[in-house]
Amino acid sequence: MKPTLPRPAILAAALLMTTGVAQASYGEDFNGISLNASYLSAETITGSDLGVIYGGAFTRFKDPFDPLLADRYIGLTVSPDAGTAIESSTLFNLDAGVQYKLSFDFSKYSGAPGNGPFNWNLTASIAGYTTTVDGFSQSGAPLEWHKVDLYFTPDADHLMVPIVFAAVGMANAVYGEAPIDNVSFSTAPVPEPGSWAMLLAGLGLVGFVARRRQA
Repeated sequence: MKPTLPRPAILAAALLMTTGVAQASYGEDFNGISLNASYLSAETITGSDLGVIYGGAFTRFKDPFDPLLADRYIGLTVSPDAGTAIESSTLFNLDAGVQYKLSFDFSKYSGAPGNGPFNWNLTASIAGYTTTVDGFSQSGAPLEWHKVDLYFTPDADHLMVPIVFAAVGMANAVYGEAPIDNVSFSTAPVPEPGSWAMLLAGLGLVGFVARRRQA
């Protein structure tokens, strides 16, 4: 006769798989944004979840050979020692001790009406956790996309916090633009201590029943 898993152990395993910190999931590919539009302070970027805090943002297309110009991105304008910040209208509640991941694509290079190169940096942040990348704008410069991942684990709860992108030009940045695309934010469910205790209790019961059957 084949051994069967005791009901308490089945329940423990099931609870372990279903119990955990609520999963945050957010994604923006910007393919629904209006094309070749510009936005200023306090304006929402049409077709996206993001709005301009200060400065200015433009919507662009990636591939000029795509007849539909469907693959789009947002460019944050920069000037000498000044720039642009945008934030998500979606707000997030972060739990202490849970690992989160903020990801986005950025192009290290972008075009500019002047000769350049005009240097800038771009910072992505949420609840004070940040990552910064550098780039430059230059006449005729092609887009070159890179993926950036920010992993962090808060040491305290944070309530109702947005995702923020801020770009600023260096002293030589007569004109520039920091391009971003494919923003995502997520966390994997993490079992709570009570779930681990229930699983261990169930596994202990499995071992107890198995020893009794062998006896």
